[in-house]
Amino acid sequence: MIAYLLGGVGLFILGMSLLTEGLRSLAGDALRRALTRFTGGSIRGFLAGLGVTALVQSSSATTVMTIGFVSAGLIAFSSAIAVIIGANLGTTSTGWLVSLVGLKFDVSLAALPFVGIGAAVRMLGRGRVVALGTALAGFGLIFVGIDTLQVGMGGLADRISLDGIDGGSILGILALVGIGAAMTVVMQSSSAAVATTLTALSAGAIGVPEAAALVIGQNIGTTVTATFAAIGASVPAKRTAVAHILFNLGTGVIALVALPTLESISEGVRRLIPGDPAAVSVAAFHTAFNLVGVLVFLPLTIPFSKFVERLLPDRKSPIAYRLDKSVAQVGAVGIEAVRRTLEDVSMILGKAGATAMSVEHGRAAARDAANQALPALDEARRFMEVIAINPQDPSEYRRHVSNLHALDHLTELERLMRVFPQVPSDFDGQSRARLRHVFESLSEWHERDPATARGQLEEYVNLLQPALQTIRHSALAKVAAGQSTQEATLVTLDFIRWADQAAWHAWRVSHHLWVAGGEHAIEAPVVL
Repeated sequence: MIAYLLGGVGLFILGMSLLTEGLRSLAGDALRRALTRFTGGSIRGFLAGLGVTALVQSSSATTVMTIGFVSAGLIAFSSAIAVIIGANLGTTSTGWLVSLVGLKFDVSLAALPFVGIGAAVRMLGRGRVVALGTALAGFGLIFVGIDTLQVGMGGLADRISLDGIDGGSILGILALVGIGAAMTVVMQSSSAAVATTLTALSAGAIGVPEAAALVIGQNIGTTVTATFAAIGASVPAKRTAVAHILFNLGTGVIALVALPTLESISEGVRRLIPGDPAAVSVAAFHTAFNLVGVLVFLPLTIPFSKFVERLLPDRKSPIAYRLDKSVAQVGAVGIEAVRRTLEDVSMILGKAGATAMSVEHGRAAARDAANQALPALDEARRFMEVIAINPQDPSEYRRHVSNLHALDHLTELERLMRVFPQVPSDFDGQSRARLRHVFESLSEWHERDPATARGQLEEYVNLLQPALQTIRHSALAKVAAGQSTQEATLVTLDFIRWADQAAWHAWRVSHHLWVAGGEHAIEAPVVL
């Protein structure tokens, strides 16, 4: 019996993990684009969370991804709350899947071919076909796990009883809620815990009231994953985890208040929906109290987000505040977090360069900017080593490579700012203005259309380079004619070399940030 129970839970969790991994890899960067596109408000965020969670069958995956999106600055905190609300409703689909399909039919014979075909596709396929095989195998393993659990629960009904816990008392209900939360913590999956509960209910090991209380606890226990993801993370990530905990506790209270209506729900479900009557009743109750939670919290998303922000005020964040470990777990999100961090660094260096070209004693500003940029560049370099890149997604891989190029050019630009030379007297006003325009374009990158900003910066660089050559020839001619000293000419030539390198690296930064941020990552020209 113990072997069947452990094996059934293990197969279910492994199946859920493979299904989530396969679907996430299959979607690739499209999932990132879809979530960022459809999370521009409470309703859209709710629908995105609901749809993605129902698809990948894991609210934890959606929550961790959302935490990463908030940390990366891809979505607003209020939108993230809406996504989490949708994810909590979406995860109730597991109960329906188990109660309507997993317990009604002998699914192991139908599920095993999915495992075999999926494993074969995973081993023999290439590219995204591998992800499809992973998802198929995971889907099959979920039902093999349910079937194995049913075998184990048949013996459990005769050996374990919750008769010692008074399901009608407040203490008894709270004890069952605590047990349900503990099950989720141990299994690290509320879906697996709910499946185990419904299987035990179907086997007669527990009754409907006990199962309902356990499901309430399992709904609360799923917040543990978000808590783990937010440990040591940025303030926006911690706020998202706190919002998740508060929402689930709130829906838990709503569910406890609604427990007396369980009998009415059960009676209505028995008449309307086929399947195991007891299991379907608990699945309906799980959906019902989460739906009430949606109706209560979703209209209050903005004030709720402000309340959480007051609970966790944001201190002054460093440039690299987006780079935390929760972001690195999803490759596409980690890449975007790095890109936005590098955008911030380019803005700081660009502003400093423009100031240094405009103000007589602006070199100090360039050195200060370099001191600000260096820790962020070092943090980005360390972070990029741990991003979980999907090798089957060529767009994701190319965007990651472009970030590496941008990082390299920004490192060189930071070094040049640190040694900003004196602007020579014979550096004419037009050339000075063109170099200032290069830096200004880099500093305004994030405020404009990337393609337009990149094109304009390239135009300024192309105008600057022949001007620098003209100044160089003029300086050397003056030395030859005895109109200038060698020392003064060396100052001019040093600055020309510095300006040429700085403009070159600024343009390369703009190009690679453009590639890293767009859907054209495959078609973009290769520029080192």
